[in-house]
Amino acid sequence: MRQLHILSFLLLIIYSCGNTTEKEKNTLINTDQKLYIEKRLSKHNKELNCLIEFKRFENDNLVQDFTEYGALAFTRFEGETATVSGFSGIDNGIGFLLLISKDTCIVKYNALSTNEIFKLNKNEKSTFGVMVPCKSEKVSLCNDVKYMNGEIISGKIEFESDDYYEIINNKENRVKVEMKAIFKSEPMPVIDGKYKTLIKK
Repeated sequence: MRQLHILSFLLLIIYSCGNTTEKEKNTLINTDQKLYIEKRLSKHNKELNCLIEFKRFENDNLVQDFTEYGALAFTRFEGETATVSGFSGIDNGIGFLLLISKDTCIVKYNALSTNEIFKLNKNEKSTFGVMVPCKSEKVSLCNDVKYMNGEIISGKIEFESDDYYEIINNKENRVKVEMKAIFKSEPMPVIDGKYKTLIKK
C-alpha cells in the first residue's frame, strides 16, 4: 500500500513539473506551531505525517466537508528549490503541491482519479488528474528552509483553489476546494519501507 502511495506522489511531482508560474513569495515563519503540529500528528501513531481539512464545492454549493483527512507528504530538493507534496489516496485522491524557493512560493491543489473526469478549463478534454492553481493561499513554516538533502520541512498551508470542472454521473460541474493542511515532510529515501519520522521508537 505504501508503494502505491509513493507512486501517486511521484506522479504528482512529474505532472507538476513545467506547470508552475512564478509568484511573489508570501511564506511566514512561525516556530511556535512546531509543537502543535507534532502533537496533532502523534495522535495517529506515527502512521501519517500530514493531516488535511477539506471543503469541496460544486457550482458554489458545499458538498463535502472533512475536518481531518489522513495523508502522507514528502519533500524533494533541486538546488535552491524545495517541493512538498501531500496526498491522500491511492488510485483516487486529493492533495497539494507546495513549491518553495528563495524568491517564490507556489501552492496548487491536486486531484487524481482512475477515470477521466477532470478539466482545468471548460473547453478542454477531460483527464485523469488535474493540478489547479489557487486564488488565495497562506503558507506558514516552522523554520527557514535551508535546501539541504535530508532536511525535514514542517508547516501549515491554507488555500482556496481556482474553479475547475468534474464530470460526475454524466453531468459537468464547476468545482472548487478549500483546504488546510499541516505536515512534517521529509525527502524520499525511506528506511525499511517507512519514512524516518514515521518509524515507531
